[in-house]
Amino acid sequence: MAAEKPSISVHVKLTVDPSKTEEFLRALRPTFEEISADPLNTFIEIYRDDKNPGVFRLVENWDVTAEYMMTVRDRSPEHTKGSNK
Repeated sequence: MAAEKPSISVHVKLTVDPSKTEEFLRALRPTFEEISADPLNTFIEIYRDDKNPGVFRLVENWDVTAEYMMTVRDRSPEHTKGSNK
């Protein structure tokens, strides 16, 4: 029997000023597109909470281990721009 592929699902709740949701979505687009293009990403979607303006949920599925997400993906140049990592 073949070994199962590693996989991880990431769920993130994001809260922004409701008056700035369109600005937030414009700023998120390049990151969303980069993640979508990653061959290890199998799913990405952002959901807007209709009952709570300014609340979004981001769901990502990856064919990787948790260790990869914490050590490789999290440290890639795209994710460290403007940070002190």
